Amino acid sequence: MSSMLAFVQDSLAGQRVISERGEHHLLLTWLVFTGTLLFALFVSWQENLLPQLYATDRSKISFAITLIYALVTAHCAFRISRLSYESNEVDRLSRYIHSNPQARLNH
Repeated sequence: MSSMLAFVQDSLAGQRVISERGEHHLLLTWLVFTGTLLFALFVSWQENLLPQLYATDRSKISFAITLIYALVTAHCAFRISRLSYESNEVDRLSRYIHSNPQARLNH
């Protein structure tokens, strides 16, 4: 029974951490990572590393990898924005339930 109580306390502590992170935490974290990567790509292009890579690649697989990466990044942007929105909604609902214990939730 004490392990169940510890689990519930950890879960509640985790909910407080989520609400303290702010809205769209997932999206902003992903944007920081993607922005850093885009900056590295920009610097690589300016230093003539990427054009050299594409020019010397006989198999042209670098173009395919770049295209696949761009498509997966666009897909991730869509999915992470949706997950971020849903996470915010769950957090709002959780705060509402905790502040109004007598509230009834209908389907």
